[in-house]
Amino acid sequence: MVTLARLNNVRIRMFASDHPPPHFHIWTTEGEVMISLETLTVLKGGGIRKQDLALALDWATQNIGFLKERWIALNGNQ
Repeated sequence: MVTLARLNNVRIRMFASDHPPPHFHIWTTEGEVMISLETLTVLKGGGIRKQDLALALDWATQNIGFLKERWIALNGNQ
């Protein structure tokens, strides 16, 4: 697992050799969600605060190109 960003207590993470669809993980001490790179919507998970989700999704919106590049580097073009 690679941590791509730290936003206060929020971590943006991605796994190498992970399953499709392309996604990343938002992790906090309260929980974890998996986010689609295509739609920036929650695929599964829960337990994180709405404020933390909003912060992470705002960051992801601004850095979507970086996230997609990292997915390809870690997982190929699946």
